[in-house]
Amino acid sequence: MDKQLNRNMLETALESLGIRLRQNAAGPYELVAAGQWAKTHDPSEGFAMILKTMLEQLGYHDAAKRV
Repeated sequence: MDKQLNRNMLETALESLGIRLRQNAAGPYELVAAGQWAKTHDPSEGFAMILKTMLEQLGYHDAAKRV
């Protein structure tokens, strides 16, 4: 698959996730728990880096440090 297409898909998914998180008023505790759970399904360093970057870009800096 084209790298640009992958990037566009990821950006669209992150934007949608950000909207949902804000609508549901997800707090840092829920985000850390969800991130830790997700990492049990993909323990790779790459996924951990994407997860932390996503949380930081969405403004959840404390949660990004704790996952």
